[in-house]
Amino acid sequence: FVRDIMKTGRYAADGVETWNGDPIVEDVNPWELLLQANGFTPARVAERYEINNRLKNRERKIMDERKDIHKAASDAISAGGPIPEKVMDMVRDFNKRFPEYPITGQTIKQSFRGRQRAKQRNEYGISLNPKLNARLRSEVTLPVYN
Repeated sequence: FVRDIMKTGRYAADGVETWNGDPIVEDVNPWELLLQANGFTPARVAERYEINNRLKNRERKIMDERKDIHKAASDAISAGGPIPEKVMDMVRDFNKRFPEYPITGQTIKQSFRGRQRAKQRNEYGISLNPKLNARLRSEVTLPVYN
């Protein structure tokens, strides 16, 4: 109950915001404030959360597909061969569906180089931020079984 009242106060003062203070719904009306004070999320707020969630899920799906194609191309290059026609078909299909964010020879090179750098930094199965690596590893207790 107290959380709902506190949230209502924030909504009244600032509107509905993200953790970073970015506006989600700027103008919450008195009826919506009353609903929130009683523990109900206003419909406009719930709808905006749902839309934002769908957008981020769709973005994640596209980004994961793009990453998988880059990985397949990088794996072929690492193996010393050409990029298989199957992967090139995936690139062409992706680029046709998302021409505003294409996979190019340059992005494949960048992805390959990034994966190589990450492999070089990898120790015992993990890659840490190079600026923090020495500190973090020195703070860890020595393994018993190695």
